[in-house]
Amino acid sequence: MRTTSARDPPADSDHGGPGRITSGAALCQQCRSPHCWHHDATANSKKGSAAWGNNWVTAGINVKLPFLERTVCLPVLFRLWRPRRPEYAKADKPDPERPSKTQLGREMLCLLAERFPGRTIHMVGDAAYASGAFAQMPEQVTITSRLRSDAALYQPAPPRPPEGQRTRGRPPKKGPRLPKLEQIAKDPATKSVKTTVRRYGKTEQVMLHAFTCLWYDAFGTQPVQVVIIQDQNKPCGYELALVSTDLNATPAQIIERYSDRWPTEVAYEEAKEIFGTGDARNRTENAVRRTVPFQFLAMDLTIVWYALHGHHPDDIAEHRRRSPW
Repeated sequence: MRTTSARDPPADSDHGGPGRITSGAALCQQCRSPHCWHHDATANSKKGSAAWGNNWVTAGINVKLPFLERTVCLPVLFRLWRPRRPEYAKADKPDPERPSKTQLGREMLCLLAERFPGRTIHMVGDAAYASGAFAQMPEQVTITSRLRSDAALYQPAPPRPPEGQRTRGRPPKKGPRLPKLEQIAKDPATKSVKTTVRRYGKTEQVMLHAFTCLWYDAFGTQPVQVVIIQDQNKPCGYELALVSTDLNATPAQIIERYSDRWPTEVAYEEAKEIFGTGDARNRTENAVRRTVPFQFLAMDLTIVWYALHGHHPDDIAEHRRRSPW
């Protein structure tokens, strides 16, 4: 679930630099239980956006390869997600035997943090992974995600008064509530700064506003940094709002870091279309649980082998000569 941004050093276990983990869910249309209807984000049409299959929560390490401009995601950990059983879904209660996608994501992220105790891990996920499941993570782990438009943000709790001036009761855990994101973006008093960022293969200038606050419903009393990319052409007044537990990163770094979530989707597409992940017609439950992770890891090993031993610049030059488009 960790990703590495385009400006971070490669996520190499022999180096101590920061790394980025991306988290997401992949749909594989296998024919054996456990399976059900899911939304398929990689579908080519709206009609095919729902499909019958298995839903996998993955954690991938983002790396930069010397012969590619784009970031590459290597899925390394996998958990099969199953919907809650009817009795728990009807009561709207968590199923102890079937954790949510965010709980599975946290489990994998903690495994990576334990495996690389000396590494800073920047986890990037979409809005579904910005939740209380990732509160109180190990100190070396940061979370960056898209912020919900209806998120209730608060000012940090005021400092406690000196002893002798304190009133009865527990100290407040949060300060006054802040306006909604739309109100902040449209407020003429909001100060925006023009900043140059590199995202999705392009360098561009954006107007952004950043501030520190509490997202109490998700991260409790842990301070977070919010970055709003303004766009007055949109009805809400902003293009994108991001939230990060990394208070040391600049707003531009947070924007660039979030853009490196996209290689996860590219990895899913390439795994399905090129490596045949999900094509196996398994007949037993154990085969279902083992085949997709094996296929993803086979793709990873192929990429790593090619990067270390198979690549030659002449191969790329010849391929581009034959296919200049």
